[in-house]
Amino acid sequence: MMALRTASATAQWQRLLRAAALIAAFEGAWFACVVGAAQGWPWAGTAVAAAVIVAIVVLGGRPGVDAALVAVALAIGLAWDSGLALLGWLASRSWFYTALGVSPNLAAPNDALALLLFALALPVFGFFVSPLAALLSRRHEFEADAYACAQANGADLASALIKLHQDNASTLTPDPVYVRFYYSHPPAGERLAALSPSPA
Repeated sequence: MMALRTASATAQWQRLLRAAALIAAFEGAWFACVVGAAQGWPWAGTAVAAAVIVAIVVLGGRPGVDAALVAVALAIGLAWDSGLALLGWLASRSWFYTALGVSPNLAAPNDALALLLFALALPVFGFFVSPLAALLSRRHEFEADAYACAQANGADLASALIKLHQDNASTLTPDPVYVRFYYSHPPAGERLAALSPSPA
């Protein structure tokens, strides 16, 4: 029993030290980025950050999971930075303002106005991304339902879903195209069909 407690405490200390090392590595990479940019060496910070990321993926013990997280973080960062770069470019274009019905004074800074107009125009382009976001959300809901069925009684979950739809007076047969675009949760019929045991 004592050996088990010692092994558990050792494992906890190892996790704690690993977390501290990761935080120190990230802080070092951030510091290298700031100092490198201040000294006119933006490549230095990028090189240190890339080295830290490669070390985490290689030494982390979960290369597949860590690589996927890095890819997602890079995609989000690229999208965010691209949006900010686009906003900076649009802020200096008079047609951007006039197309949205505004006549700015381009001799003065219009950063707040450009940000507001950009925020108003962005959802138009986000419309094309909404089916993908809805698909991912619905997939996660199916996974959550499967996990709930594995941990508890699936019949209870099915009963709760039916009661929710009755209480909310929502339709059990929504338009499939509308579902694919806007539903973050699968329709009740699809969720109930996934919960019912398949015949052997």
